[in-house]
Amino acid sequence: MPFRAVTEMPKFLQGPTWEEEPQRDKYGNEAVQDMVEKRDGNLDNEGKAGIYWEHLMEYEQTQLRKVYAEAMSRQSPRWRVLEGD
Repeated sequence: MPFRAVTEMPKFLQGPTWEEEPQRDKYGNEAVQDMVEKRDGNLDNEGKAGIYWEHLMEYEQTQLRKVYAEAMSRQSPRWRVLEGD
């Protein structure tokens, strides 16, 4: 198997980069209508607008990519060079 295939960033870590941790209180609340429609569903946005959760996911993915890249670099110094391709 080619080295590149083994060291590729996992798909669940791929996505937009969000460096700054989202501050929950800086995001608006979920619209009342949205809360009523979701009441019977399984998901609960805890009263926050969906964009907050999207930004939080992007931030967490960004942090996990850093951890993954560091671990891969320790395993193989060549990985850092290939990762930028």
